[in-house]
Amino acid sequence: MAAFGTAVAVGGMASALAAPAGWSVDPVPHPPGQNTTLAGVAAVGANEFFAVGRSTPGAAPRTTPLILHNAGKGWKVELTPSTGGGRLNGISAAAPKDIWAVGSRAGELVDRALIEHYDGTRWRLVAAPPVPRTASLNAVSARSPVDAWAVGTQGSRPLIERWNGSVWSVVPAADTPDGSALYGVAAISFTNVWAVGGIPTGGGPGARPLIEHWDGTAWTVVPLVVPEVATNLDRTLRAITYLSAYNVWTVGGGGLILHFGGAGWTSQPSNIGIDPAKFTLSGVAGRASNDMWTVGYTTTTAGTLSAHFDGTQWTNVPGPAGNALYGAARARNGPTVAIGSRGDAGNLAPLIARTG
Repeated sequence: MAAFGTAVAVGGMASALAAPAGWSVDPVPHPPGQNTTLAGVAAVGANEFFAVGRSTPGAAPRTTPLILHNAGKGWKVELTPSTGGGRLNGISAAAPKDIWAVGSRAGELVDRALIEHYDGTRWRLVAAPPVPRTASLNAVSARSPVDAWAVGTQGSRPLIERWNGSVWSVVPAADTPDGSALYGVAAISFTNVWAVGGIPTGGGPGARPLIEHWDGTAWTVVPLVVPEVATNLDRTLRAITYLSAYNVWTVGGGGLILHFGGAGWTSQPSNIGIDPAKFTLSGVAGRASNDMWTVGYTTTTAGTLSAHFDGTQWTNVPGPAGNALYGAARARNGPTVAIGSRGDAGNLAPLIARTG
């Protein structure tokens, strides 16, 4: 998705910038003994961000949704509605007083989709449409007060929901095999929406990338040709963002980076310098064709990673100390902020870092 704070740029590549600055870590409130992970972040101003995730207090078995807010004076925990347990996976701002967060909540028999909305004053629960199976929303893209999209899974199939200004409703996803899932969405216009995820390849962790497109009438699967780098590799796409209708980026497992320039999706080398089987890219953000960031984590040992695109190529930039980065957002005329986790098992702490 493209955050509210992200500037729109003309499609196509641009001249290269100077080498990017490194990451600095923000202080974040974290009571000792809690396990906390941040999964999504959105920019709502030049230096204002919201981050979402989950927290398990002490030895309690129940996970609760977490929302953090930084209005330029440091991160603070937001008061959120009672859900009876759950987590938030994604967040998107159509405007500073129109922000959506999505995830899953504990139900009587199965988990249900969780949707929350911020009106500039408080967060409140918004009814999710009922579905017959376990449901979880992984990402949301809010374009206007009357148009927002959320994606995830219901049972073993993709789930797509749309907000029309009054209610959320289920929109049929394209037909894909069992086990398919959607993890990212970018709503560019009423007739141009992208959703990304993965399709299992059968047996083991292997998955191939999945991109679906909404043309105003229906969702369809977009044919992809990506280079093979290893067998049985999880190449699920985890995040998507756009600068314009003809400048869209998505990233995922095995260091996969795909770019849409108007004629189709093409693969871009990440230049991370690690075996593709040993890392995943899980966030992407930018404000210009020559100023893009992607973040992620190593899959064999705990560790963060990042790369910067200068209009010509992606370059590895050492990530902040931590276990993983799961998402990123770029503010208009402000920094890029990445979120994730750090610490030891039993005492995972939220990780928030910024650059630029």
